[in-house]
Amino acid sequence: MFGNLVGIEKGHLSVFDHEGIKAGDTFHFYHPDLTVGVSSIAAISSHLRSFNRGSNNAIGGDKQDVFGGLIFSCCGEEFFGRPNINSAPFVYNFPGVTLGGTFCCRVFGRGVLTPYVKESQEQKAVQCCVHTKGAVYLIMSYTPSKTI
Repeated sequence: MFGNLVGIEKGHLSVFDHEGIKAGDTFHFYHPDLTVGVSSIAAISSHLRSFNRGSNNAIGGDKQDVFGGLIFSCCGEEFFGRPNINSAPFVYNFPGVTLGGTFCCRVFGRGVLTPYVKESQEQKAVQCCVHTKGAVYLIMSYTPSKTI
């Protein structure tokens, strides 16, 4: 459940009127931090570099070829002050490799799949969401067959 925080007064939180939010509900907050965001982009770029075209796979020494990628991301230009910041880790590490995906302006992730499916309390507690400045990358690669 997501609601917009509109104020804090004497330890009480004011949430924009949202159907279903009641007193005593648990909330998770995310406060964006530019320094942490830039550090995360550098870490992702470094991690993607390990999949770089022609890199050796740690298991068995086979070479993997990256042939494409998908990105699911919130637009980060306003937050980071740079265009294309979300796609930069992929584009810099895999120049010329096809990249597709989608950009949005809100939190994204798995919510309730259908109103007809009842989730257990454990499933409700573990929601899979990415905050408003996040990105999810999918690297598509293959290991060419060995030549005899």
